[in-house]
Amino acid sequence: MRIRQPAALLAAIIIVFCSVFSAQYTFASENERIYIVYAGSGMDSEAAAELFEKACGKKPLYVYSYALEGFSASMSDTDLKRILSLGMFGEIREASVHTSSEAVECPALLSDSLVKYSTETIGAKEAHDSGYRGAGTVAAVIDCGFDTSHEYFVPSSQVKNILTKEKVASAKLNSSEAVLEYGLDTYLSVKIPYAFNYYDRSVTFLSESSHGTHVAGIIGGSGGTSDGVAPDAQLILMNVGDSKGEKISDYLIFAAFEDALALGADVINLSLGMTAGFSEAEPSEARGYLRLLEKAEELGTEVFCAAGNSGMLGKDSLYDMLYEIAYPKASAPDYGVISAPASFDGAVAVASSDNSVVCLNGYLRYGENY
Repeated sequence: MRIRQPAALLAAIIIVFCSVFSAQYTFASENERIYIVYAGSGMDSEAAAELFEKACGKKPLYVYSYALEGFSASMSDTDLKRILSLGMFGEIREASVHTSSEAVECPALLSDSLVKYSTETIGAKEAHDSGYRGAGTVAAVIDCGFDTSHEYFVPSSQVKNILTKEKVASAKLNSSEAVLEYGLDTYLSVKIPYAFNYYDRSVTFLSESSHGTHVAGIIGGSGGTSDGVAPDAQLILMNVGDSKGEKISDYLIFAAFEDALALGADVINLSLGMTAGFSEAEPSEARGYLRLLEKAEELGTEVFCAAGNSGMLGKDSLYDMLYEIAYPKASAPDYGVISAPASFDGAVAVASSDNSVVCLNGYLRYGENY
């Protein structure tokens, strides 16, 4: 799944998945793949996970129960054949695992300028001047690479303690088992009341990618030379990739998404996606996201997703430059390349419509000045 440049999310926050063996967690090895397994008819997530554990002698990676019914697990071909032979599970599909694609980088875009230009683009200063700074709002950021010690995440006196340490400790989350097993503390401050790395089940976040820091800074940063869009909001930081900001997978996103809902997030931001996404036309891929989005709507949680960085197909377009695909087929003349999950019903797809700061082959452009 491709991480989106933060510029694609400039307006994202304006309201600011036999024999019994000794079980253990197993992540995907060279001979294994990660699958998302939905519970069978009349079976809940816990029963499905227990059946898998007894059959294969390993624990699932995550058991989804807040919005989805199922679990994710690393399986060999033998494991897969074993659980298929039981005939007791619902749909089983391999989790989508992607690395971050090539992108046009802007080395001149440092955190301060990124936040400044982003907030200027959507008129955040006017909202701030009117007293709308996100106080009382809890925003979840599902992304990769967070520097939780960054100056932009220093709590201010205006941040309201809506999501308290007690609420976090009492919530039943996909991270709870790892927190108890390893003695982890996911509460960092009133500004960041919850942070967890779903990829390696830890509270270590620094990586070669700073994408998550940038996105979270745009959304709710404060304390630097510029404020984010909602500087007085609380931030939930959820890492869903490896230390390079890659290997972003549905099974991780599902776990984080469920936890964001369980923690009561007002807003969930996914500045990531897969170009030219489907919606209901691709049910195997879309099922989990559609159910998560339905649950979010039931709870009144707004979900913002990046529309993408590819713009549209065409000669000399970004899509043409990256993939050498200039035009669609005559049999399917669709120029749209909007990303999934932004393409799914229930998501708010966000793109930059009036951005004076753009990336051009590594240069920063501000108006006509390069």
